[in-house]
Amino acid sequence: MPISVVATQQGTPGVGATPGWTQLTYTDRNDLLTQLADLLTRTDDCIGNLEINAHGNPQSCDDIPVDQAQNFGEQLGLLRLCPDCNIYLSGCNTALMQNTMFPLPKILAMATNATVYGTVGYLDGTTAEGNPRTDPDYTDPHGKYHAPKLGADPRQQLGPHAYKPYTRY
Repeated sequence: MPISVVATQQGTPGVGATPGWTQLTYTDRNDLLTQLADLLTRTDDCIGNLEINAHGNPQSCDDIPVDQAQNFGEQLGLLRLCPDCNIYLSGCNTALMQNTMFPLPKILAMATNATVYGTVGYLDGTTAEGNPRTDPDYTDPHGKYHAPKLGADPRQQLGPHAYKPYTRY
């Protein structure tokens, strides 16, 4: 039976109760890969859903920058991912492009052969919790306004509409 994993980068707001999801907290991309490999040694199952809960922007999902995405994706692809694996990059604006040929989720999709979802705006919530929501702009708790990024969806999006899917082809 496929397993679902939500991995939260240290320093990112945690994830609430997620029945059916295994929760991990990681320090960097290498630690994430190590913890996923360790998890897979305890089961014969494959990873069906992987949600990476981290701060994001069009250039990175925290410790996974665009210029390291190919290498990270190749290492991730060596793990036991299910043939129909879904990977969610749950950080703000991760589906958008900025000074790159491909957006981050497309690079990971090409390297892993999984469907990789990036967010279409500023994200609140997670897929694991069942409450993802994106907004084109937002004001942070310190009162600083964050304008829409180029390519962000101009409307608030809820649930699966908060993400844009990318595949290998």
